[in-house]
Amino acid sequence: MTLKYFSEIPEQINLEAKEFLQWLGTTAIIKTGQGEESIILFCLVHGNEPSGFYAFHDLLKKLRVKDNLQKTVYFVFTNVKAALYGSGFEIRFTSEQSDMNRIWLKEGRNEEQNQIVKELKQFIQEKKPRLVVDFHNTTGRNPVYLITPPNMDHSLLENYSFFTTFLSEDTEETMLVSWSGQFYESFLIECGQNTAEQSHLNAQEVLNRVLIYGKALEGEIIPQQKVWIAYNPDRVVVNSKNVEISDENTGADAVFRTDLDLLNTKPLTKGTSLGYVNKENVINHSKLEVVDKKLLLKEDATLILLTTHIPAITATCLGYFVDVKEVTFS
Repeated sequence: MTLKYFSEIPEQINLEAKEFLQWLGTTAIIKTGQGEESIILFCLVHGNEPSGFYAFHDLLKKLRVKDNLQKTVYFVFTNVKAALYGSGFEIRFTSEQSDMNRIWLKEGRNEEQNQIVKELKQFIQEKKPRLVVDFHNTTGRNPVYLITPPNMDHSLLENYSFFTTFLSEDTEETMLVSWSGQFYESFLIECGQNTAEQSHLNAQEVLNRVLIYGKALEGEIIPQQKVWIAYNPDRVVVNSKNVEISDENTGADAVFRTDLDLLNTKPLTKGTSLGYVNKENVINHSKLEVVDKKLLLKEDATLILLTTHIPAITATCLGYFVDVKEVTFS
C-alpha cells in the first residue's frame, strides 16, 4: 500500500499543524472511534484548501485524550505533497500532478496519483461506509455550501439543510463524491475562502455536525426551513492571462471588481457590472455583454465560485452561471 495507515491516533498529532503535516509527508489515513459502521472524511484533496485539515488536526488532538466517537471514523489526508509545497497550502496540485478531484472516474497523468486514488477507492469499498464527506475551500469569498453527486437524492435535501441552505451538484462527474456517491451517501462541503480564519472555524462547526449526522457523536442539529439548489453550471472562461483586479479600468485585457466574490450565490439583476473588458473575445458568454468597456449581465442571474484569485481565473474560470430552484420543507 502506498498510503500511510494508522490504526490509532499517533502521538505526533500534538505537533503544530504544519509540522504534523510535514511528519505525515504523504497521503495518510488515521482510524478513530469504534463500531461496525464507519464514516470516511477527506481533507486536502486540493493542497491549497486547508480548513478541513485544521479541523481534523484540532479534533484528533482532543480524540487522542478521549476518543468518544461511537462509529469508526477514518480521517484521510489526501494530497499532502501539494499541501506541503512552498510555505504550505499554496497550490491546488503540483506541476506534474493532475487535479486530484478530477481523476476519480478517469485516470490522470501522474502514475503515483493514480495509484493513490486506486488504493483509496479500494479502501472505501472495503470499509463500506455509511457516509463519505470531503472538506474543501474556495479561492473566493463564499458562504458554506454543499456539493452533491450528480442526480442527487432529493429525499436527503432536508437532511443537508443541517449544514447549509445552498447546494449544487457535481454535473461534470469528476469528483471523489461523484465516484463514492455511486455506492454510499457522499457530499462535499465548501467551507469558505481558503485564506480566511472564519473558514477554519466553519470547518470545525461542519465537522461536528457531520459527526452528529453520522451518529458518531451525540447531539442535535436542526434543519433549515428551505434550501436553494443550483444546477446547470455554465462556466465563464477568460481567454487572457492579462487580468487585473481593480475597481478602476486599468487597461488590462480584463479587469474585475475587487468585491466580485461577494456576489456569489446571490440573485443579481440585469445590468450588474462585473468589471471591464478592453480586448475583443476575452470573454464570450451569452449572458454577458460589453457596453462601453463595462462587463455587464444581460439578464437576471445567479453565479457561484466567482473569485478574484487571478491564477484560478486564468487557469480555470471566473465562475459559473447557475439556475437556482428553491425548495421549502413543511
